[in-house]
Amino acid sequence: MNGKGRLNSEASRLNIPIEWTRQPGDVQKLTKKAIENGATRVVVAGGDGSFFEAANVLRGTEVALGFVPGGTGNDLRRTLGTPEDRMEAIRFAMEGDIKKMDVGLVRFSTPNGEEERIFLNIAEVGFGAEVVIRMNNVGRFAGSKLAYPLSLLSCLFSYRKRPVEVHWGNNKQSVPALTNLAVANGRFFGRGLQPAPQAQVDDGLFDILLIEGLSAIKIATRFPALKDGPPPGEPGMTEFQTQSILVTGPATVGVEADGETLGNLPASFSVLPNELFVVRP
Repeated sequence: MNGKGRLNSEASRLNIPIEWTRQPGDVQKLTKKAIENGATRVVVAGGDGSFFEAANVLRGTEVALGFVPGGTGNDLRRTLGTPEDRMEAIRFAMEGDIKKMDVGLVRFSTPNGEEERIFLNIAEVGFGAEVVIRMNNVGRFAGSKLAYPLSLLSCLFSYRKRPVEVHWGNNKQSVPALTNLAVANGRFFGRGLQPAPQAQVDDGLFDILLIEGLSAIKIATRFPALKDGPPPGEPGMTEFQTQSILVTGPATVGVEADGETLGNLPASFSVLPNELFVVRP
């Protein structure tokens, strides 16, 4: 039995109504439909992008979001401690405890003006956003398994560091050559790397990792080191916590959140405490 068949079978056994998406935006439509039908939990099987869509509908409601990992990175699953096995994750999503979690609100620039979205896990400015942009394009013909490494390799040789200004609290920092800025509500990105190993989804704070001035070779050698968190005292890496942060700079600098391409600078990020009910250990 294939993966879709197993999900259908398990959902039927647990008496869970199940619907399948066909195109982008379907997760939001189905989530709204579930709320209208009186659901108290909405369980989404997919990747971080699918969870992102559902959360944008569920924020501020009392309907809980359950997670069944099915994407390529599954970094949110790692952050929340959701079971890795899909069948176990379905059972846990239906029966596990419901708790509140913080979400991030990002405002960013687009050709149509300023827009805003929420995110659950991690948002990025700079290199990481470029990787996501290319990954979403490359994935159409290279497949999900090859999209990330091919996009990462491509960006290593073409990414141009740009000057930005970072504002948080009463602080302001000029960054002559931004490599990457990670705004972390959760702990993991990039298939298990940890830019913020101490991040908590219910502490009302972002954990920030600012990386500047790294060459392509240094990015290639330093990023794998993030599997265990930023190396102590690593040159070019700055860590701090904040409730909100503003990044200004060239309009060509990209912004992404939870693996979804959003827009460009300027961009602001704010914590929304206890904004979403989720099923998590």
